[in-house]
Amino acid sequence: MERPKIEELAKGIFWIGGRERPRDMSREALEETFRKAKEKGLDIVGVSAFRGRVSTGEDAEERALFPTEHFPVDDEARGRNLLKEQVEIAHGHGLLVLTYLNAHHYGDRFYERHREWAQVFPDGRPMDKLYGRGYTMCVNTSYRDRMFRMIREVARQGVDLIFLDGPAYYPGCCYCSYCRGKFRERYGEEIPMKEDWRDPLWRKFVRFRYESIRDFLVDAHRVLKEEGFKTWIYSNTSGQTWPVWSFALSPEDLWEGEDIIGMESYQYYARPEDVPVWLYGWTTKFGRSVKKDKPFFLFLSGAHENWTKYSVPDAEMRMAIAQGIANGVNILEDRPQAGEFIDFTRRWRNALKDLESLANVALVWSKRTGDYAYEEVVRGPLEAQAGQAGEEVEEAFQTGDYFEASQVQRFKREGERRFVEEVRGFYEALIRLHVPFDLLGDSSLTPEGLSRYDLLILPDVECMGEGAVEAIRDFVGDGGGLVASYRTSLRDEFGDERKDFGLKDVLGVGYLGGTLGPLRWDYMRVKGGHPVVEGVPEFCRFPGDDLLACPEYCLKVEARDGEVLGVQLEPQPARYWGETPETSYPTIVARRYGGGVVYFPGNFGAQYWAQGFLDYLRTIGNALRWASRGEPPVAVEGPEALEVTAYRGREGLVVFLVNYQYSVRRPFREVVSIGEVKVSLKVPHRPDRVVRMTTGQDIPFFYEGGLVRFVVPNLGLYEGVLVQP
Repeated sequence: MERPKIEELAKGIFWIGGRERPRDMSREALEETFRKAKEKGLDIVGVSAFRGRVSTGEDAEERALFPTEHFPVDDEARGRNLLKEQVEIAHGHGLLVLTYLNAHHYGDRFYERHREWAQVFPDGRPMDKLYGRGYTMCVNTSYRDRMFRMIREVARQGVDLIFLDGPAYYPGCCYCSYCRGKFRERYGEEIPMKEDWRDPLWRKFVRFRYESIRDFLVDAHRVLKEEGFKTWIYSNTSGQTWPVWSFALSPEDLWEGEDIIGMESYQYYARPEDVPVWLYGWTTKFGRSVKKDKPFFLFLSGAHENWTKYSVPDAEMRMAIAQGIANGVNILEDRPQAGEFIDFTRRWRNALKDLESLANVALVWSKRTGDYAYEEVVRGPLEAQAGQAGEEVEEAFQTGDYFEASQVQRFKREGERRFVEEVRGFYEALIRLHVPFDLLGDSSLTPEGLSRYDLLILPDVECMGEGAVEAIRDFVGDGGGLVASYRTSLRDEFGDERKDFGLKDVLGVGYLGGTLGPLRWDYMRVKGGHPVVEGVPEFCRFPGDDLLACPEYCLKVEARDGEVLGVQLEPQPARYWGETPETSYPTIVARRYGGGVVYFPGNFGAQYWAQGFLDYLRTIGNALRWASRGEPPVAVEGPEALEVTAYRGREGLVVFLVNYQYSVRRPFREVVSIGEVKVSLKVPHRPDRVVRMTTGQDIPFFYEGGLVRFVVPNLGLYEGVLVQP
């Protein structure tokens, strides 16, 4: 039976068996297991290469299920190659084979044997609190040789895919002698001993950690290629909505060493209300943009993390899978809730191949900004006086190295919060406005990466190299639209400060230095008469008022070439206060350059995320329409809690709808159905059919002037619509 070609994994949607690998190793049991997997519609199955509980400390070493001189062999595998048998039987059923290798979590007994491999803190203590208790090894030590032997031995048995769980670096690590030597050789200096984002050397250390993981993965590939193995390797990178420098798990930085871009998108690791319901779509959009020609694998967790023995409701898992499919995933794991989706993707397998996004809007999630951006926002006397009741205010007389280090860390974490919320705000706004969009990384800020879009959104993309600046300048100069906010382009790609915006000539503003904030209860004045502020403010308490709640922070800038549509008022000394005078600092600037440019000097998206001001949502929508050089490929009429994506595929155009209407809070048991959704889609000519993909039924449609219009009734969690030419 023919199995999928490994190089085809980037072209469609494929399913991999869950993490449970075969336990009964009789040939009869293996035949039955893999036959059922194939009948269910799976493409890839997991097989066991080793046994042993080294992560809990019960075992000192893993035991191989195949003959080897390099590792202990499990008793059941003596005289029998259990790994090769699993591979051959699975291949016989037309399945690709994956095996799991632990590359990050070890217990006491393993550590006692291999102390010299452990990641260590500056004082030499090992990192021994992984997941509460456990050690992790450093890829710059001779641990890498052990892993390379393991990878080589497994590949020799015919395994198609190897998943390395890890490797990663952990906060505060690593200061082992191997890392110190490699850093000294690469950068000519010693590793800095404390976290100081003002120090370029610290930022080099952050980069060094990414480089070390990448080097390990690249060298693992080299080991396989030297012996002619075609086995693919991949590890887990982060797909969460926060910076990942502390773990060195950026898919962009590790791309060279990955055959598959696998990204974790686990719920929750935080209070459920703090995790966006659209997280899994975010991860998939970002993975789709950074994968290039490689497959993208969306990692989902069935557990309510951190409680690994407690599951999430079925509705939550179905929501996650639906978001992955709607946003362009290539590989998904089988779950108890996955049956309907496996059937869906099997039925429409050809239609879902080679999907190309039709989105003409791109939002940027800058990992580099999350890595290196740093802003010290110091309260002046007025801001300190105006602090909210009960808020802790740092004492001005506190001094010393410890206090300085704590302040640096606090400024960094607060800056990360502002950055994350800025991107989240624009992301959510695009969903509520029903705008199809792609989520790009730093590596896509090139002429080629931007060429297919009509509008680019830069939410506080502070760290930006000259190549990216030039690509954006050319994009706008050629007629593309731009919406940008806050500290965009104030640092280069390594976090070094610029004196002025790299994009100052595009934004039409100049940086004066400094930031107003935090502004807890303050206002901007809206200057009417421009499409960007049409209908704003709507929610003033007093008729005819032109005041709008301002962002929490506002950069001090001057408008040099553009129309000022909003201006910051002086901070109020207290919540209940009269109207204060205008400052000279704009809060919204628009200019007709290229397609159109709108710049928000404040953290506009973050304030929308935090407060949900509907006037902000309207302003963002106005800005998108005014600045973009083209209309969206699809428009829908329906509730705001509805995401729409659109693609061109082998059999026509595909529109996905995902319904985010659920009960009072997360976790939830069910979504609330939508009565009907009206869809208008741009098409090159009158289509032959419009098909509801969950049922296979034809949908009546109306065609006129390059638009096909149809209605999707009774929308549950999700729907796909195929418009066939």
